[in-house]
Amino acid sequence: MSTSRCIRQIGAVVIVSLVIGLPGMAAAQKLEQTYAKKNFQTITKSSIMINDGSNHEVRQEVQLSEIAFSDPRFGTAQEIVYITSDEVDGSGPHRGHFIDTHSDGAQCYGDFEGATKTVAKPDGSWVATWEGTYRYLGGSGICKGLRGSGKYKGGASSTQPAREEGKEVLEF
Repeated sequence: MSTSRCIRQIGAVVIVSLVIGLPGMAAAQKLEQTYAKKNFQTITKSSIMINDGSNHEVRQEVQLSEIAFSDPRFGTAQEIVYITSDEVDGSGPHRGHFIDTHSDGAQCYGDFEGATKTVAKPDGSWVATWEGTYRYLGGSGICKGLRGSGKYKGGASSTQPAREEGKEVLEF
């Protein structure tokens, strides 16, 4: 077989493979799902007050919570969050990292950033809300090769425990 004919045949195989895909090469799977988070616990917290004439606090915190996903393959997990915030009167930006550990030991990890707003009322009660975006960076088990992102919103008050909900699009 001539070299030019061999090159044409290899080129045709490559083109057909790109169009129909090679056997065993599945396209990335996409999944849209929601989650709900509850039972927030502070594991450790450290903060420093900035003496700039306002109620300015820079804080690092580790939290543990329960998270339930809408897709049964993800089920429920424990989430540990490493968060840093820079707040004046309880409002300001936050960012950090998370690790979700599922009952089978699989772990998903990623990072997030957003903002918190706290409103104090004259009677001493308060309401805090937060929202932001996050992205998955990988993991093990069901989360191996996981990529994706989502948005979250949450809240807590002097009379209500913390809760958070999110919506995400995953690819793995």
